[in-house]
Amino acid sequence: MVLVSSMMAAAMAAAPAPSAYGATLPVAQATTEGSNGSGVTVYQAAFFAGGQITSALDMISRLPGFTLDGGSGVRGFAGAAGNVLVDGVRPSSKTDDLGSLLSRIPAGSVERIEVIRGGAPGIDMQGRSVLANVVRKANGATEITTVAVGRFFGDGRFGPAFRVNAAHRSAAGWSFDGTAVIIGDQPDDGGKGSDHVQTGSGARLSDAGVNIAATYKAAQWRSTVEGPLSGGRLHLNLNLDYSTYRETEFDRVMDVVTGARTDTVFSQDRDRHGEFGGDYTHALGDKTSVKIVALQSLKTETYASDAAQDGGLYSYGQNTQSGESILRATLTHTWSPSLSLETGGELAYNFLKGDTRYAQNGVPVALPSARVKVEEQRGEAFASLTWKALPSLNIEAGVRVEASQISQSGDTNKSASFVFPKPRLLATWSVDVDTQLRFRVEREVGQLDFGDYVASANLTTGNVNAGNPNLEPQTNWIFEGVVERHFWGKGAVSLTASHSTLQQVIDQIPVGGLNAPGNIGDGTREKVGLDVTLPLAAAGMKGGLLKTSSSWVWSDVTDPTTGKSRRISGERPYRGDITLTNDVPALNSTWSVEVISGFRQTYYRIDQVQTNRYASWVMLTWDYKPQPNLLIEAQLINALSRTRSRSQDTYAALRSNSVVATHERYEIELPPTFLIRFRKVW
Repeated sequence: MVLVSSMMAAAMAAAPAPSAYGATLPVAQATTEGSNGSGVTVYQAAFFAGGQITSALDMISRLPGFTLDGGSGVRGFAGAAGNVLVDGVRPSSKTDDLGSLLSRIPAGSVERIEVIRGGAPGIDMQGRSVLANVVRKANGATEITTVAVGRFFGDGRFGPAFRVNAAHRSAAGWSFDGTAVIIGDQPDDGGKGSDHVQTGSGARLSDAGVNIAATYKAAQWRSTVEGPLSGGRLHLNLNLDYSTYRETEFDRVMDVVTGARTDTVFSQDRDRHGEFGGDYTHALGDKTSVKIVALQSLKTETYASDAAQDGGLYSYGQNTQSGESILRATLTHTWSPSLSLETGGELAYNFLKGDTRYAQNGVPVALPSARVKVEEQRGEAFASLTWKALPSLNIEAGVRVEASQISQSGDTNKSASFVFPKPRLLATWSVDVDTQLRFRVEREVGQLDFGDYVASANLTTGNVNAGNPNLEPQTNWIFEGVVERHFWGKGAVSLTASHSTLQQVIDQIPVGGLNAPGNIGDGTREKVGLDVTLPLAAAGMKGGLLKTSSSWVWSDVTDPTTGKSRRISGERPYRGDITLTNDVPALNSTWSVEVISGFRQTYYRIDQVQTNRYASWVMLTWDYKPQPNLLIEAQLINALSRTRSRSQDTYAALRSNSVVATHERYEIELPPTFLIRFRKVW
């Protein structure tokens, strides 16, 4: 579902505040401020000329050496931010996907994009070593954008989507943006395949033909209002989401013992989510400013699943209500162009109330922590100093101190308090105009998933999980080094290496005889990343651009069941993608080929080892602009009909003292999709 939502967001693809970084540089190519390459790299709109660029998202995707990151799972409002600002400000929303937000900003309204590497005085880096800032034009204008999308699946299904966006920017500095989206989709989860089960010794138990049908329907509203107010600047946003996902699986089973039968699993997940937030920034003199952020989010999720499997009837349901309230204040003082201080505090209240029901053959089965309300009260104080020690050396040093209390009521009554200091040091050395070295050391605290406190079940895989009332946040010390080199105007290469020492790693442990998320002790993680942006004009493809991104991860923890060393559950050893883009201005066209590598994820349960594999994913895209305000886009998604599979070894008891009882091999082929999109700016 994550891939489905991301793909649909991409498919559905203001008097602004001045840039926080200074005046516009009068150039049409990338230019770096500072004689030694330290500061801000500016990409004017002309830098992106030649391609069929329609939105800020398209422009971000072409930045040399830059990869969009929508945010992380660490705790706190600032720490979870993505790596793109709009008019020097982070959007005061946690539910509006960053890619979707950028896709709603027309390319024609973007004046320039600034890339900040390593920090600079007066810039809130949001805990990042690299940020991009989209700076919009200050002219008053009204734009209406309509998008119509049709997705045609290889098995004959059809999924439509529509989007209408209205944006108004007045000469007085006020702006309004409103977007309505309706999606009636057939997600990529559907497909056909097979399921084979055998004993641990290899004797066949059953074979099945599998057919999965899925639907996804959603309605979304996004709106923002911003402008000058009482000497400052106010920004408000309202987001509303409603979605329903349904999936039905039919298995035609031939069992060696019982003969032929039909197994079915039906599931439905319905979400309702609303968020209202805003921020207000006000100058307190020439060198000091204050920013207040307030955010309220509420969500209701209803999940139900029924299965007829192996001659038995199973029923599972879960209702959850959750919410988050945040109040944050930041004071920024700039002593000089080379020294600034940011300090402030944040208060947060989070809750989740979960009610789980599970039955076998009509008989209710009690699960540990089936009805639980989890509440968290958290406060954080922070301070960060940014110092340009030399024209080529920038240092950012800071600390955040978090204190929180997590309490539970219902089936479990328990509370725990935590205090986490989170220091950070980032040093950036610009060797020359094109070469930069960065080093970071930081303590991070992971965000707990409150759903892990509540019991759950997956009837498709047959796994039942207990809730765990004793969860603690995972923490880690990360030591990271980056070498980045720019070349040939649009070319860049970046090599990243990091080592993390992990404490209270969250994985799977036994609770009440069932699997449950839990802390398994300490561990380590090493990661190497390589990102390359290569212009292809020298190779004869004048408008060609090749971007690759790869990462390798090694982790080590002690398995709580066997006592042996292994990877962290669910971690991908390798990630990689390659995108080849070619602009053909003579035909008002751009074509691209994107390949996302296959991957595997292994999950270690107390009585089971499950490995999920996905084959490589290929997408072909052609963009055509018959008119400056009209885009026709055609895509062949999943062109090679990739497969996803599950290999599952289930043990007779704990893995530490028993043998494999059954081995299951489950494989589905996902059909290709043809997408056509019409985008019109009025």
